[in-house]
Amino acid sequence: MPDLPHSTDNDDIAGEAIQMVTELVLHEISPQVRRVKIHAQAELAERFHGSTTEASLERLHEFLKVLRRVHEAAGAPNVKEFDLTDLIQTISGRDEFSTHPVLVTRSDTLTVLGDPDLIDLAVSNGLVNAVEASDASGKPVIVNFGRTDKDAWITILDEGIGLPPGADFVWKPGRTNKGKSGHFGWGLTVAQRSMRSLHGVIFLTPRDPVGVSFEVRWPIGEDR
Repeated sequence: MPDLPHSTDNDDIAGEAIQMVTELVLHEISPQVRRVKIHAQAELAERFHGSTTEASLERLHEFLKVLRRVHEAAGAPNVKEFDLTDLIQTISGRDEFSTHPVLVTRSDTLTVLGDPDLIDLAVSNGLVNAVEASDASGKPVIVNFGRTDKDAWITILDEGIGLPPGADFVWKPGRTNKGKSGHFGWGLTVAQRSMRSLHGVIFLTPRDPVGVSFEVRWPIGEDR
């Protein structure tokens, strides 16, 4: 599957546009959703809890959270030095990954340049995909990472269901090959936007015989 190309000036323009549009939508829609929930609770009273109205409003609220993550991913990076090992351990130790084995390959301090919030967005979404794809097999997900003089990298390896043929569609918002209900299919969109903001790349590669390799790289040397 083709990797995400290096970001360009057009990507920077696109990032600004995404930020502007998502900020406008969030500013206008979020208060309206809160008002609708208040009115629905008042009008339905005890019938609200467990109703399809409550479920629909919760679904809309979750979508706005996804839109907020897209907004954050499109932001200008706040580049600084940080411990990549500490960030990876923090991400992999979250409750959402507690039911599936996630193996982090190193524990030594690894100082890199980058925006930890943007990297968190990209890696978290990659790890969610890897863990969910591995549910049936029960095989552990492996997270490896490192740096060179020019770039830093993180690779997430799974032995899950793999990529379907012609899987370029997975980069498109709202598209997913997972059957779980509740998926919006925006995880890779957020990861993609995060790495573009850092002038980085994503490689999404089928593994032999099964599974996927999800790799992110971003420049930390003179080329950044």
